[in-house]
Amino acid sequence: MIQNLAVLATIGLCLLIAKVACNVFSKAGFPTYFGLLVFLPVINVLVLYTLAFGEWPIHKELRR
Repeated sequence: MIQNLAVLATIGLCLLIAKVACNVFSKAGFPTYFGLLVFLPVINVLVLYTLAFGEWPIHKELRR
């Protein structure tokens, strides 16, 4: 019983993290599915650096 609850809580937390990450990338002007890259072990660090230090597509749009 406790194991089932732990599995459900883990799945719920993963879905919440995915939703938040997808919203962040969407609002920054990147494709929404980039948010799913946070679950890949090495890629997630590269995506974080791109989000933090890269030029956001939304900024390119606002400069025009």
